Amino acid sequence: MKPVVENRIQQKKILGDSYKQSDDILEFYMSQPDFDPSNVNYSYLADLLIFLIVVGIVTTGRSLANLLFDYAGRPEYWDELYEEASTFNKECNGKFTLNDINKMTKLDSFVRESLRHTDDIIIVPRAVTTDHFSFSNGYTIPKGRNVFDFSEDCLYSESQYGPDSKSFKPFQFVSQNVSASKVDRTYVIFGGGRHACPGRFYAVLVLKLFLYHVILKYHVRTENGNMPKKVMTGPFASPPKESLIFERRKET
Repeated sequence: MKPVVENRIQQKKILGDSYKQSDDILEFYMSQPDFDPSNVNYSYLADLLIFLIVVGIVTTGRSLANLLFDYAGRPEYWDELYEEASTFNKECNGKFTLNDINKMTKLDSFVRESLRHTDDIIIVPRAVTTDHFSFSNGYTIPKGRNVFDFSEDCLYSESQYGPDSKSFKPFQFVSQNVSASKVDRTYVIFGGGRHACPGRFYAVLVLKLFLYHVILKYHVRTENGNMPKKVMTGPFASPPKESLIFERRKET
């Protein structure tokens, strides 16, 4: 990382306003007001990058596991998902672009519903960095306090998802034409507004590609044929500990 940073600092000195910023997270940190090009804290930069890498792997990995259990534990949806994936695979002959994947609307809806059912009780942590923060109703939070959203108010909103909002309805977003990466007030898995996770598009793509290939190649089921419960650690949920059974599909 050090030679990359040193080269960019040198290029900025030479090119001035003509310097073209790189489109990556390292450039973002280098453009912050507190970045001192004459005294770069490389250990701090390395910690930031490693943190982002680890967080990205952990959260995506957990979502992949949850998605697989959501699929394996609900056999009533297998045929529809397989028919869509198989049709898509034949149409593109195994070769497709990233935009082509959006044609699998049922798969996208299934992924969004799986993410909605993360089962964490609190989500989207934020810290008050100013002297205080006041909401429109007058409630004020002092500096240094951490704030979390209560997930049931958002992800299981009855006004948005109906009286059975806690039910798993995998294809409800197909008719709404809402992608799994689109955030709103009742779908805050990736945060919201200008602070929404910039990696959500990549994360959703990984989830969709993963399940797409699994659906085409395997029959996946839980040991008892039911949807096992997730493991709660305080207010946070982890994927079930039960095993999954993979059976390779017969080639047709």
